[in-house]
Amino acid sequence: MNSRTKNILFWVVVGLFMILLFNLFSVPHHEPEEEVIFSEFMS
Repeated sequence: MNSRTKNILFWVVVGLFMILLFNLFSVPHHEPEEEVIFSEFMS
């Protein structure tokens, strides 16, 4: 792989990691939502 490909791949991985961390830390602050059954959701 050339330098540019490695750089792009690096930033994609960093971006995914940041999104993962953001989701990990934002979930506990929400109240647990009731599970919605798919058939009820569609009706």
